[in-house]
Amino acid sequence: MGLSSLRSRLQIIMQEPTLFSGTVRSNLDVEAKHSDAEVWDVLEMIGMKEHIAELREKLDSPVAEGGTTCRLDKSKLLFLDEATASVDAAADQLIQQSLRAHFSSATVVSIAHRLNTIVGFDRVLVLDGGDIVEFDSPDVLLNKPRGDGAVFRSLAEATGESNFRALREAAAAARRGL
Repeated sequence: MGLSSLRSRLQIIMQEPTLFSGTVRSNLDVEAKHSDAEVWDVLEMIGMKEHIAELREKLDSPVAEGGTTCRLDKSKLLFLDEATASVDAAADQLIQQSLRAHFSSATVVSIAHRLNTIVGFDRVLVLDGGDIVEFDSPDVLLNKPRGDGAVFRSLAEATGESNFRALREAAAAARRGL
């Protein structure tokens, strides 16, 4: 697979987001191959449509380095590196809904410490000291008996009884496709 082909199928969203000097449009549509409607759809998806619409030059508004970005590419592989670590729970939930709605056919690899962020994913890989200690669906991991290497369950229980119940309910709903 060539580099161009690989890049067209891969996207990485880091904890520290990056914008490049240019315009709103050029940061979202790097290869200039999407319509205005598609760019506006992405802005709506990330909760920025109203803000950009208020700018005098709208999609052609200049952007300085720094900030946040979400490219338009329909990537097959999406890496999230603590992408929601700097947002509140409501924004995290909005991002998770957006991922489910707009990246349902992509493979999403997410590095996250918030269990609420990953509980709706198909599989969770739990690391301890760099070693893999668990790998299964969140629903299975949350329902493992205490002890018995139930690291994910222990982490969930440490968030409090109420949140543990919410995590189990969300994992079960995700398993059922709700």
